Amino acid sequence: RRHTRYGTVTGVQTCALPIWLHLLNDAGLELTLLKPPGEIPSLPPEIALSTLARADTALGRLRFEQRDLPRAASDHKADLLLIGEGHAPLASPLPIVTISSLHSPARLPGLLGTLASAAGKAGSGGASLRLSPSDIQSDPEISSYPAFVAPAFEAKAAHEEGDYVLCFGANPHDLEFILSAWTYVDCSLADTYPLRFLGVEPELADEIERIAASLDVPESIRIQSKVPYLELPQIFRNAAACLGISFAAEGQVLRWALASGTPLVGLRAPQFERVVGKAAYLVPPANSRILGAALLTVLIQD
Repeated sequence: RRHTRYGTVTGVQTCALPIWLHLLNDAGLELTLLKPPGEIPSLPPEIALSTLARADTALGRLRFEQRDLPRAASDHKADLLLIGEGHAPLASPLPIVTISSLHSPARLPGLLGTLASAAGKAGSGGASLRLSPSDIQSDPEISSYPAFVAPAFEAKAAHEEGDYVLCFGANPHDLEFILSAWTYVDCSLADTYPLRFLGVEPELADEIERIAASLDVPESIRIQSKVPYLELPQIFRNAAACLGISFAAEGQVLRWALASGTPLVGLRAPQFERVVGKAAYLVPPANSRILGAALLTVLIQD
């Protein structure tokens, strides 16, 4: 049996979870998903579910990851605990494998939050095996797996003109940068191409709306929180361009955009360059004017 845990339901990391579960299920492994209360993505019916209580606090996360999770995996007589990098228990009765793209730990406030993050990171460091995509792997202590994209994302034909600019997995500290860049597009092409944010938490959606209003671009912004994984391939293929500012899920959003044939605009940074090579329009970080000009160039060419 193989056991894993479940992350958030709205963000990009959620979409990495079904990828791994479908992959392992197709390989013929017996899987049980150990998860806190909440919704789950669409999963193969062969995968069993087990819900574990967890308080939505730093102490709740600490207890869940360090005590309840390994105990539940042991009770299920699992052979292996598969978990996201940064969430692993310090002690476990069974081997642990961490996957960097499965789920990234959110920073929690206060002393207990710091303790929970430190414990999860230290537990990951002691895992039996740590995995990261081969196209970004540089740490000799971490094993690599071939970076992959589900076949559903692969373009069936030449990319046609899309209906919107897609931004999936934005970080809070990138919002002002993204929306400031969008002002250059809004004044020229907003009637044709709205900016569509996907997979954002409710608090982040409020911040997007606030910044968009302050920049006088609220009419061209679309926000969708929950994203069914099975709808993602079509969402990417229907986009006129993808704005790849976040490196969430270890660059998986970038790989989805490339596979779907959607023009990609991202940041000129080493991790982005390792994933996309010369197949994207990369711009210097923190320059919203150049980012806006790059988006306009891609959209006009499209």
